[in-house]
Amino acid sequence: MTYYAYLATCPAGFEGEVARLVPREWKGAEVTRHSGGAVWFSLPFPLDPDSIPDYVSNVFFVLREWNTSANPFSELVKQSARKSALSELPRRYAPRSFRVRFSRENRFESVDRKVADSAERFIAAATGAAPDRLGSGGEYWFIVRSETWSAFAVRLERKPGEGKAVARGELTAAIASLVVLRAAKGLAPRVVLDPCAGHGAIPERVAAFFPEARVLAQDIDPDSVASLRRRFSGNPRVIVTPGDLRGLPGVADSSVDLIVSDPPWGMWEEGGYRDTGEILTLYSDFLKAAARVLAPGGRLCALTGAKRDFEGAVGADPSFSRAAGEPGFRTDILVNGKKAALYVLNA
Repeated sequence: MTYYAYLATCPAGFEGEVARLVPREWKGAEVTRHSGGAVWFSLPFPLDPDSIPDYVSNVFFVLREWNTSANPFSELVKQSARKSALSELPRRYAPRSFRVRFSRENRFESVDRKVADSAERFIAAATGAAPDRLGSGGEYWFIVRSETWSAFAVRLERKPGEGKAVARGELTAAIASLVVLRAAKGLAPRVVLDPCAGHGAIPERVAAFFPEARVLAQDIDPDSVASLRRRFSGNPRVIVTPGDLRGLPGVADSSVDLIVSDPPWGMWEEGGYRDTGEILTLYSDFLKAAARVLAPGGRLCALTGAKRDFEGAVGADPSFSRAAGEPGFRTDILVNGKKAALYVLNA
């Protein structure tokens, strides 16, 4: 049986979660490893690009791979051309026009023009597609990763609208999805609260993943509340109200199964978040209010870059202090290039 090799990328720190989800997403998928925001897997059939879930940043169909990170891009191009790597490319994956990208350890890298020209020539000759350096077509990638692995691959194109741009400060669909999936792992929540809903990325994913749940979306900013009401005007299960995470007014005691949110991180300074005392007080008040509104067996999940402050608040809170010693309490991730962590606290 022929097996097709794929590489899925995701926000760094969530690769374990994605590795767990891939076999559920595609029956027959075999995950071979995961590391550094990437999951390697194979399938006995070519996957449908429209089936790629939004918790995955990109999926690549691997045309040729090497168990080394030492080869220069010029050698990867030469070997790919010599071995007719494109002979295994399913027709549905072949773009009509393309550009070539070179990525080393998750960063694009410039190469000698002769190397790029050589890559364009052999791809065009093998596929009949036209090079398009402006990037309006598909993409062939030469990838070198730190896990002693390199590849020549084609990035699969999703249906139009996927991977849309987000507003400043808004979580990407991939991060919001993985936060929600990790937060709700093992639960079947009926009422979910986001008290800092902002642009609405988290409530949107909650509503998508849990169609039976009632979603409470709150924010202290009137403009954000107005924007949230417009965004969810067609979904009666998402209830938008003004709110304040310092007390969660309007939320009844023991009425919420899951709180999942991206609360304020504080003031960014010199590569970290400055501890002014205010953010610690905010988190402490939030935890106290969360303990009040969570139902027995409920859970709080918070995403923050102010890790020291949040952990300090957890350690001093009588309801949640024990959570710091539980498995899965903290998952370190990157959010827009900044170090952050996802915290899971069971009530």
